[in-house]
Amino acid sequence: MINQKTNRFSRSLFAKDILQQLRTEIITGQLTSGHRLVESQLAAEYGVSRGPVRSALHALEQEGLVHSLPSGGAQVVGFSEKHALDLFEVRQHLEKIAAELIVAKTDIRVEPLLSIAEQMSLEKLSDEQLAELDIDFHLEFVRMADNWALLQTWKTISPVIKAIIIVTTRIYENREVIANNHVQTARALESRDLSLLIRMIDTQINTTKQLITDQLRKMYGNE
Repeated sequence: MINQKTNRFSRSLFAKDILQQLRTEIITGQLTSGHRLVESQLAAEYGVSRGPVRSALHALEQEGLVHSLPSGGAQVVGFSEKHALDLFEVRQHLEKIAAELIVAKTDIRVEPLLSIAEQMSLEKLSDEQLAELDIDFHLEFVRMADNWALLQTWKTISPVIKAIIIVTTRIYENREVIANNHVQTARALESRDLSLLIRMIDTQINTTKQLITDQLRKMYGNE
């Protein structure tokens, strides 16, 4: 019984690793629109059974990056600058809805947000670790709204957003400013200043969209 549990856990890890790799290759344009992903070939490449590959392809389909084929496997839908902008626009609206819901609550605890923001200021963090904390901050922010549908929608788009952030690491050039912006967001929430909070969400995400657009254009050779 112990061995069976260990094997299932290992397959889960493999699926996560494969998912991250394929997602990154699609976002960076290494895997382009129309490219076919064959389960048996990917399983051989990664040295795993088809199960983890199938799980990864299913997750990619849920994220809109591939679509399954009747004959098995999947085909890459592709990724573009517009895809990235669409995701961040949806995120922007979701977080503004969350802000309105949180400010209307009787009890607001910003300590978890401040704790994450403090960790973001650490100099030794890798870009991936910083991206993880960035996502954690906004996940906690949306969770505070106590709206199941809002949270699930945000969780659906967050893995691709995180991957975009990691491959366009320029947005983390000034880490002190990034960390301070998150602290200010938490403080605006604490003071229930909705207009300031909305402005901060708009400013931060619009700035991020511009930086990401610039990096993706360079990555795709559009400059």
